[in-house]
Amino acid sequence: VEIIVSEVKSPSSFFLQLASPSSVECLSMLSVELNEAMSSSKPPVSTFEVGCICAAKFMDDSWYRARVVEASSTGYLVYFVDFGNTDFVSCDRVALCPERFSQPAQAIECSLDGIKPLSGQWTPRSTALLKELTGYKILLAKVVSNDTLPSVDLVGTSSTVDVNLAAELVAKGHAANSASSQPVSSGPQIESLSLPTDKFVEIIVSEVKSPSSFFLQLASPSSVECLSMLSVE
Repeated sequence: VEIIVSEVKSPSSFFLQLASPSSVECLSMLSVELNEAMSSSKPPVSTFEVGCICAAKFMDDSWYRARVVEASSTGYLVYFVDFGNTDFVSCDRVALCPERFSQPAQAIECSLDGIKPLSGQWTPRSTALLKELTGYKILLAKVVSNDTLPSVDLVGTSSTVDVNLAAELVAKGHAANSASSQPVSSGPQIESLSLPTDKFVEIIVSEVKSPSSFFLQLASPSSVECLSMLSVE
């Protein structure tokens, strides 16, 4: 399924959101309607216990659904249930969340399947690389197992060759293959077709990004049959 990684704590703990049009619209409408509800009336002053669901105002001055993680006399450490991040907010930036905003949390905590830290715990550089690989990108996710956290494969498809993120962490020396798992593979190596020079050949243009970047397929009977058989198999 297509996802967006919204928060990374480590390769063993990160949060993703579904990137389907309906899921994106649901999160957008939830944010708009919650902020309209919170701005239409002054939120009453309330105290919250650990575990309570509330509305919390983030540093961008927007209200989001949150769960109280720690409480103190000056404010609360809250976990934003639709994004996965945590933040400390003062008492005047926390309020009761209207009951009608009871939709399931939009952030899903997961771990990356098939790998483990090199030295017992993840380093800041391992986490930074995963943030770099996932930031502002739509990725493909597949659930491999469902234990304490869903264990998933993440694949980036924005380049000409698909990139398995776990394999990339291993290849760059920031992770090792788990003993209980098969070695992580980036998948088959797929080479690009080459075209003859100084010769016209029949083609079909399959995708256009710009006049300087577009994709074509050979239109010879053998090439069309090859693509058809590849799809069927």
